[in-house]
Amino acid sequence: MVVMVVMVVMVVMVVMVVMVVMVVMVVMVVMVVMVVMVVMVVMVVMVVMVVMVVMVVMVVMVVMVVMVVMVVMVVMVVMVVMVVMVVMVVMVVMVVMVVMVVMVVMVVMVVMVVMVVMVVMVVMVVMVVLIVMVVMVVMVLMVVMVVMVVMVVMVVMVVMVVMVVMVVMVVMVVMVVMVVMVVMVVMVVMVVF
Repeated sequence: MVVMVVMVVMVVMVVMVVMVVMVVMVVMVVMVVMVVMVVMVVMVVMVVMVVMVVMVVMVVMVVMVVMVVMVVMVVMVVMVVMVVMVVMVVMVVMVVMVVMVVMVVMVVMVVMVVMVVMVVMVVMVVMVVLIVMVVMVVMVLMVVMVVMVVMVVMVVMVVMVVMVVMVVMVVMVVMVVMVVMVVMVVMVVMVVF
């Protein structure tokens, strides 16, 4: 009977060791899955950062195009002013056609005023569009920051879960050691008796 009891105790110990090994393997698999998830989150953050850089580059290109358009408009205004000066010289020379020239100049000035007003309106619309794009970029940045904070909280929670699992494993190992010690004491007592 002593031998049977010893064999039963040894079988129970082997089963407990196998269970501990299985728990350790499950914990390792869970840790590997968590590492893969963290890597995927980091890749998503990198992709979002690349998209943000591309958006900033596009905004800079739009600003450069607007500046080029404004320079071209300034050159056109200068050319119109030069044409007006030439028209005024022609008026001085052609005294007979003063009335007709004055009418033509007035029409040209009205057209120029209309063109300037249209250019100002276009510039204002472009500025509003640029402001809206900057606001959208800022909102995207804020969303990315919130996502990163959530990810950090999730990592902290995962670390806490891993620590709890490790504490449980330590407690289980201690319990197994205590059971082994009790079995050894029982065996010694049985041998003595």
